[in-house]
Amino acid sequence: MKISVVVVTRNEGAELRRTLQSLRDTLPARSEIVIVDDHSTDGSAARLRRVVKAPGIGVARARNLGASQSTGDLVVFADAHIRLDRNWWKPMAEVLEDKKV
Repeated sequence: MKISVVVVTRNEGAELRRTLQSLRDTLPARSEIVIVDDHSTDGSAARLRRVVKAPGIGVARARNLGASQSTGDLVVFADAHIRLDRNWWKPMAEVLEDKKV
């Protein structure tokens, strides 16, 4: 199962980089991180790969935009200032792999 994590950011500074590192450290192989920059002015999303620019559209629209750019089987939305435990995604993936769900 491929997991896509959509991270909406606006002026998150160094927090964004720490969140991305936490995601990279905890996601399974083949996962993707889609960053939606909701018109940051602090340069926090500069020099990042796979950034979708959103000109101040707000968090709900930014999440929808990020989801439309995702290619995963499971899409998860995250804020740009979180830290995650290892295998945080496993309970969700296990439920969704059940054919009855």
